[in-house]
Amino acid sequence: MQPVAPATLKQAIRKQTQALRERLSPEQRAACDAAIVQRLLQLPEYRQADAVLGYMNFGTEFASELWAAQVLAAGKRLALPKVNRHTNRLDLYWVEDAESQLAPGLWGIREPVVERCKRLSGLNEV
Repeated sequence: MQPVAPATLKQAIRKQTQALRERLSPEQRAACDAAIVQRLLQLPEYRQADAVLGYMNFGTEFASELWAAQVLAAGKRLALPKVNRHTNRLDLYWVEDAESQLAPGLWGIREPVVERCKRLSGLNEV
């Protein structure tokens, strides 16, 4: 038997996980999302942080907008990625108000609007 390439294994695990998430009812998904948010908020690393890096969800992924709202409500700084189509990399931006500073981007994932957010210039800025 030949070993499975890591990329192939990763893709298979990703598909399996996505299929399991899609089977959850909206109520089950909401309960899981709330439980994840509560666990994140209790992490010592999160509690001690002044700034955090997050992401906005896509499809049936963890509803990270719930967590992002809690981050901002707690007065912490929130950095979110935006796909830079020129470099094919992620640029990071400070977001203070998700409603006014995020818009659908690549694949419909909400991401920072560059004209409304300050770009992080490097890790020294955190």
